[in-house]
Parts: sequence; C-alpha cells; structure tokens
Amino acid sequence: MAFKIFCDCCGEETKDLNFVFEATIMEMVGVDIASKDFNPQAKMSKKQVQVCKSCYEKSIKPLLII
Repeated sequence: MAFKIFCDCCGEETKDLNFVFEATIMEMVGVDIASKDFNPQAKMSKKQVQVCKSCYEKSIKPLLII
C-alpha cells in the first residue's frame, strides 16, 4: 500500500522520496475578549506540516541556524 505526501506550502505531491521535512507548529491560543463566553484559559494549538525539498530550500532553510 503506497501513500502520497503533499507539501503544505505549495500543495504539490513530493517527488523526492529521499527527503522529507516535517515540523510541528505549536501556538498558544489565547482568549477572545469579544465573545460572550469569557474563558481565560489558553489552549495549545498544535499542527504538523510536511514540506518538499524545493520549498524547504527556498523558504525554511534561510531561517534555520544549523
């Protein structure tokens, strides 16, 4: 059974099966003051993304200090 991996930046199917970049984006979601239900608890929003090699080289690699 084969499965396909799609890039979350460009939306294209990953062609290079020797390279995969996966990242977890974690963000503290705060309160909405304008809503009726005022709940001061912050919640963690967590997403996992996959990026192809060309998008990694173009967008992510310049941001990393490795």
